[in-house]
Amino acid sequence: MIHCLQTGLLGVNTYFVPTHPDSADVFIVDPGGEPDKIAQFLSDHQLSPHAIVLTHGHFDHLGAVPFLFQNYPSLEICINPHDSMYLGACGWALHEQDFAAINLAYLVMEVRSQGLVLPTVTNELHHNQSLSFASDWRVFHTPGHSPGSICLYNKSESVLFSGDTLFAGSYGRTDLRGGSFPKIQESLFFLLGLPPETTVYPGHGGKTTIGFERELLRY
Repeated sequence: MIHCLQTGLLGVNTYFVPTHPDSADVFIVDPGGEPDKIAQFLSDHQLSPHAIVLTHGHFDHLGAVPFLFQNYPSLEICINPHDSMYLGACGWALHEQDFAAINLAYLVMEVRSQGLVLPTVTNELHHNQSLSFASDWRVFHTPGHSPGSICLYNKSESVLFSGDTLFAGSYGRTDLRGGSFPKIQESLFFLLGLPPETTVYPGHGGKTTIGFERELLRY
């Protein structure tokens, strides 16, 4: 069963996904913030986190990572290599620069001031590979919103986690670092080729289906 929790001031959809059907071991997709809320959710539902999967590197999608890594140091940290610069020692400066552009740098500074470490990537995610700890889930590299944006697709369950590439009735902005409108168009064209019954769980807002978005975007 997939659980969703909205986290952080920007309302990121944080997903808790079983590594295998009916397993209490989960991977966490985009822990955007409010780590105490995430930890309480894991405890209340008796879930054991195995990995964090980031659909891209923007701070609103990984604000809780330093706290979670401190409390669960064995967590795998997974991201596409094109966005890996947002992790590790150099990550804080990039997050501050990016969020300064939208007048939200204070959100980054608040977390950074607590002296917590932004861990480095331990598991690079590449196009068309399966997750090593959850083989039913396949990685799609979908650049445009950021260079390393990815989506996760489960064919047997007809489910797609689309990050900030595809939203219900919209798609991700392309005016931040490394964004590209032509590339997100290519990514959307690829995603909208999936079966129409595919349920889409985006990084913000409510869920949708590929069929609905295909008609809306006239693909």
